[in-house]
Amino acid sequence: MQNSKLIELLKSLSKRKLSHFHDFIRSPYFNKNTDINLFFEYLEKYSPAFTHKNLDKKTAISKLNTSKKLNERSLAYLMNNLLNLLEKFLSIEKLMGDEFQTQQYLIQSFKQHHLLNNVRNALKKANKHLEKNPYKNADYYFKSYQISKNAYEQTSSNKRAFNEELQIAGNDLDVYFLVEKLRYCSEMLNLEKIINVKYDLQLGEEIIVFLNNHPLAEIPAISIYLNFLKMLKEETEVKHFKKVKQLLYDHVNVFSSEELKHLYTGILNYCTRKINRYNDEQYWLEYFEINKVLLKKELLYENGQLSPWRYTNIVHVGLKTNQPEWTKSFIEQYKNKLPEEYIENMYAYNLSLFYYYQKDYSKAQTLAFQTDSKDILLNILNRSLLIKIYFETEQVELLLFYLEANRIFLLRNKLIDPKLKKQMQRFIDFTKKLTKIESHEGEKLAPLKSSLPPATEVMHRDWLLEQINKKILKFK
Repeated sequence: MQNSKLIELLKSLSKRKLSHFHDFIRSPYFNKNTDINLFFEYLEKYSPAFTHKNLDKKTAISKLNTSKKLNERSLAYLMNNLLNLLEKFLSIEKLMGDEFQTQQYLIQSFKQHHLLNNVRNALKKANKHLEKNPYKNADYYFKSYQISKNAYEQTSSNKRAFNEELQIAGNDLDVYFLVEKLRYCSEMLNLEKIINVKYDLQLGEEIIVFLNNHPLAEIPAISIYLNFLKMLKEETEVKHFKKVKQLLYDHVNVFSSEELKHLYTGILNYCTRKINRYNDEQYWLEYFEINKVLLKKELLYENGQLSPWRYTNIVHVGLKTNQPEWTKSFIEQYKNKLPEEYIENMYAYNLSLFYYYQKDYSKAQTLAFQTDSKDILLNILNRSLLIKIYFETEQVELLLFYLEANRIFLLRNKLIDPKLKKQMQRFIDFTKKLTKIESHEGEKLAPLKSSLPPATEVMHRDWLLEQINKKILKFK
């Protein structure tokens, strides 16, 4: 019984909701079966964990004093009936929390009873509720369409003149459809850029053409998604990227926090592609500034916490764009926003990274030694940082020993993602080759430089390129 759908759903309820559900099933309007009440009271004793040994089927059958003696079959009926009541309770609770949707069902009921004055009053209330909506997103336009649809449907179908309500309902449907369709198309294209999938936009392509120079494209929600789509479709056209950024800045109250997170994540992914594919340095600063906006708007948190990798990315880009003071302050200010199990190691690694960029190699090396994470990616990042420190401080013997130790580590570790493993292996190989080139072998540097694979195939390509160029100048 512990693994049943019923118990799984009961576990998810708060103490308050369990109490409300108890009241719900005691109401004869919803439940007249007293055995169900007895059954729930039996289960409720073992909340919130619902893992007690008495929740075994045989034990429950022997202990429950129902109107008829229970067996496995009748217990199954009780469980199913209680589950149905619980699902009904949750749907009613949801509806009761949605004032607007409750009003829509009330309007439908008034229509069925031909109470037109009541319909009109309910429509006024619905409009007042809509005015309080903090956003102008797809949900807003869907509600607007529901109101205008109900307003149109309560007008006379025999009207022989222009029906303004019909026109409004049609217009509202257009806007809702366009915003929602563009939102879905944006999500599809965004996913295509991240993972190896292909979506069919269907009407999306025609909508993009249709909206060019059309007045509907001036509606902020439509304009933002339209330009977001164009940004993804035409990555070399910087104007779309700039337009989306400006629109989001100008229309801060159009979308909910969740929608804004999706849009800004798409913009950040765009910046990352411009850096990785086209080596466009200006997008480091763009990436940095966007993250500062997201921090200010508190849009980077998940359940009140900052992702360890978001924290590290922000530190890296802050240092990369030569913002040391801001970055040091960020490292200190936001470390306690990390999940507890990550705080110590993420803090040490990012502080090590900070001192590395400041050329304070002693502090950087000490902190890197203090980073002891079981997280594979953090482990590899820390190892690669130590490799850079040993190379730049010319600790050649230690570096060669450490490169070999890392080669063996990668060989033996089966948990590392194959792509990441190959990138790290190449970083080790190129660093080793570069380290072994001595001053009288300068002719080997140019071929090594030309053999560097793209950034997607080797870790720290920019660093490798920088160190090769430094050695070329040094050996001239």
